[in-house]
Amino acid sequence: MTVLTAKQASDALSSICAALSDVGIIQDIGVSALSRIAGELKGFGNSHTWNYEVDRGLPILFSETVDTNKNPIVPKVVAEMVAVDQSDGVLTAFDALCVAIEFDHVYDNRPTPRWHLDMANQKEPGNWQPGPMTHLQYGGHLHGDRTLDCFLKTPRWCHPPMEVGLLCEIVAANFYEAEWNELREMPNWNTAICTLQKICLHDYATRLASTLNQSSKSFLHTMWAQDWADEAAS
Repeated sequence: MTVLTAKQASDALSSICAALSDVGIIQDIGVSALSRIAGELKGFGNSHTWNYEVDRGLPILFSETVDTNKNPIVPKVVAEMVAVDQSDGVLTAFDALCVAIEFDHVYDNRPTPRWHLDMANQKEPGNWQPGPMTHLQYGGHLHGDRTLDCFLKTPRWCHPPMEVGLLCEIVAANFYEAEWNELREMPNWNTAICTLQKICLHDYATRLASTLNQSSKSFLHTMWAQDWADEAAS
């Protein structure tokens, strides 16, 4: 496992915030949200464990843009919980993870498209929710009315964990092409993104690589939460 300190994560998020602001694709409320997280992480100092949340009331809010049909939308990143634990013997670098990209329609109340990344739930000690340990799900809802949630919660797509910095990169790359082309040439941006990739991708990439030279388990089987946990316990 590649071990980072909370201060390193704080510095990375501060750089990401500054870069997004420099190219003009993040609103003031989004700057405030990222700055708050960076400040909280800085308080953890050189600790290898930290946590934060991004409430829907103060999201990482991007500038208005349009979807493929030219309808105005506002992307945002929220996090119910990001808890990093890089102690020896842990399953992954994340003790808890539930982050999402949401898109509000600007001029109507259609259900909000939403993609969230999280970890399988441990129902009880040793008993894990079916699905990959870290996964991506689609779901949309109209704020305040969960009866309009997407009726289907599966499939849970096998996906590496991502914290809010990497989700900001996803939003920039997909919805602000000109600014994304500018961002990816910025040394500070690349350093920050690559720093956060270390805690997000190391465990996932290691398990992926282990499947390529054997035929007893598929990649998906290897990533299945119950099997991942059982292997770690053995």
